[in-house]
Amino acid sequence: MLLMTREACPWCRKFERVVLNDDIVKQRLAQEVVVVIVDKNLDKTHFPSKKYKSFFSPKGFFISPSNEKVLLEMNGYVKKEDFINELDKVKSKMNK
Repeated sequence: MLLMTREACPWCRKFERVVLNDDIVKQRLAQEVVVVIVDKNLDKTHFPSKKYKSFFSPKGFFISPSNEKVLLEMNGYVKKEDFINELDKVKSKMNK
């Protein structure tokens, strides 16, 4: 999962603090995906911004490790329950 954030983004900080720090979410992420968090303003030279465009913050891209295609995009802040549903969708797509 590529998570694009911005330094001055309160929704990004809330997502990191509330959702990513939840014990269930941390366990799922550790078992199912690799998480890369990028500041879209500070890290412009370190990721392919043309391939992964972000007009929202935070923005998540769940990317297939086999072909680098985007399986699912997540726009803006999502609640923990909704994020877990997104993880379920990605897991289902990966198992096909």
